[in-house]
Parts: sequence; C-alpha cells; structure tokens
Amino acid sequence: MKHIRVIVATGCVIAVAAVVPTHPGLAAPPVQAQSVAATSTLAVIATITVGSSPFGVAVNDGDDTVYVANVFGSDTVSVINGRTRTWDDTITVGTLPYDVAVDGLGANAGLVYVTNSGGRTVSVINGRSLDDSGTITVGSNPIGVAVNDGDDTVYVTNFSSGDVSVINGRTRTVDDTITVGDNPVGVAVDEGDDTVYVTNFGSIVWVINGRTGSVDDTITVGTRPYGVAVDQRDDTVYVTNEGSNNVSVI
Repeated sequence: MKHIRVIVATGCVIAVAAVVPTHPGLAAPPVQAQSVAATSTLAVIATITVGSSPFGVAVNDGDDTVYVANVFGSDTVSVINGRTRTWDDTITVGTLPYDVAVDGLGANAGLVYVTNSGGRTVSVINGRSLDDSGTITVGSNPIGVAVNDGDDTVYVTNFSSGDVSVINGRTRTVDDTITVGDNPVGVAVDEGDDTVYVTNFGSIVWVINGRTGSVDDTITVGTRPYGVAVDQRDDTVYVTNEGSNNVSVI
C-alpha cells in the first residue's frame, strides 16, 4: 500500500511600518503601512515511498515521469507519476543502481539509463513501456551518467577504471572510452557547446570536448568534488566539494 503525506502551506500578509528619524521643529513625514506578500511558498507537498536507499533521480520533462535509483538492498528503479505524485512501478535492474538519466528530446526520447555500480553495466529502460531494454557493458564500477539530448550521446563515469564511456544512444554501443583522473564520479553536459564536465576525487574537473572526444582542459576545485550541474543559459558550472564543504562555480 502506498502512503502519501500532503502538507498544505498558506501564504501570509505582513504589515510593515517604516521607521523614519525626525528632527526638532520639523514635521515628521507621513508613515504608510506597506503590505508585503509572500512571493513564494517553499514546502514539502508530498512524500512518496520508493525502494531501499534511494539515490539517483531523473525527470522526463515530456511526460512528468520521475525515475529513482535504489542503490542498496533492492537493485531496482522506482517509477513515479509526477502529475499524481504516486508510485507507478518498480523495475529490476543490475547490482547497486547508483545514478539515472533520461533522454528526453532526441531520437530515442524516453529511454532511461541506469548505472549499475556493483558491476560493469548500464541498464536501458524503455520509458514508454517500462520494459527492460537490456544492458550496455562499460568500465568498472559505473557511477555517474548524463545524456546529451541533442545527439543521443550518453556519458558514464567509471569509478574504478578511471575513464568515461561514451555511448551511442541510437545503437546502444560504446563508441569511445576517454581516460580521465582516478575515481571519476559526477558528469554533466553543456548541450549548447557540447562540453562534458567530469568530477573526480583528485580535486579536479575534467573538461571534455564532446565533438572530438578529447580532454580540452582540467580545472582545480575543492576537496573530493562530487556532484556537477550546468546552467545552460549562461554557461556556468556548479561543483559540490564533499571534502571541503563548499561549491565551486566555474
């Protein structure tokens, strides 16, 4: 049985009186009450039960479907209906599913990629039918995964082999393997210029040219960089440094 807890928050209006200093012999200017309405309400609006130790999460913007990788204990991906905020299905994948990404716009729109960190595979799920569409062999201990929707290319960081697998989403084969530093973890794609950013525990972000498959640059950040995300609008990259408790902005 599924349990959903809903919290409803209401906005509030606060009357604020301005305090204006006065001088002897001068009339104080009129004081007007200002009505300040809350511009947003930030609250948890639902809690959805999924599998054991949920970790990676991805959203298909096209159909409001959410995919959650349950890394420890169940080896599954939970499928959530974003419109109803309910659990719809559970899909069995490989060992220790860690991260998940969705191809939302390309020729293979709807395909879901899940890294199975306990082995050397990426599971492919058909997001429309929710069928297991097989696995792709990559490097050792795949962790992060990101999709370039523009050309259906999938990038997977392989923690133990120190490289990135480049998957052709149309053929579901590994087209290239790019060597980076030890223990690569996070990966993100700037689709505007086809640049791929990879974090590893050596305090380095590797910058890969997605068109040529070559490493164009490295950037020193904080200690043990982990997550990475790109703001497509202004080419800004954010990196979480787990060891130094800060975020590097590139």
